[in-house]
Amino acid sequence: MTAGADVGTAPAPPRPEPRRRTRGALARADARAGLALISPTLVIVLAMVVLPIGWTVLLAFQRLRLLNLRSSGLLGELTLANFDNVLTDPGFWGALATTLVYSVLGTGLAIGVGLVAALALRRPFRGRGLVRAAMLLPYVAPIVAATFAWSTMLSPQFGVANHWGMRLFGWEAPIAFLSQRSSDVTVLGVTFGVPTALLTVIASRRGGRSRSRSCS
Repeated sequence: MTAGADVGTAPAPPRPEPRRRTRGALARADARAGLALISPTLVIVLAMVVLPIGWTVLLAFQRLRLLNLRSSGLLGELTLANFDNVLTDPGFWGALATTLVYSVLGTGLAIGVGLVAALALRRPFRGRGLVRAAMLLPYVAPIVAATFAWSTMLSPQFGVANHWGMRLFGWEAPIAFLSQRSSDVTVLGVTFGVPTALLTVIASRRGGRSRSRSCS
């Protein structure tokens, strides 16, 4: 009886710590580390993107000029006169229509050409890497350098496009491509959107194949 009583009153072994607390602590530590790593980027984006956009929105509701912009405060007299002047201007709706046409046509043509290029490059052939690199060149090239190159090539005075157009195609006079309203600007915009569409289609095809392989 005494031995049984001693066994019944023996202290219980200590319980191990639950894993949920350990996982929760690790998750909080990872979250703090991730926040510390992205905090410099957040500060830069806030200072260089968010604050200028917010200040621009505030300026849209104020009657200011460049001469008194520095002396004006952050919050001046708010008004809707600027919007009234823009919406009642006769050239606003034409500019808006041109912007919409350029956006729709440029995006649609870029996606279509990128899809065709991705399907054409899906099978290996000799020189495929060189062709793909040439098509991705506008994506990696600086936008300022690419714009300067296009403006130089399409210049009516010394541009190579007008030179070969007059020499090979019999143009009577140079064409000022970038100073007239036409579809040429839309075609030029497609050259910058095709590489992005090409990369998107290639990545989606590879992702689909990897998922099908994992499912099988």
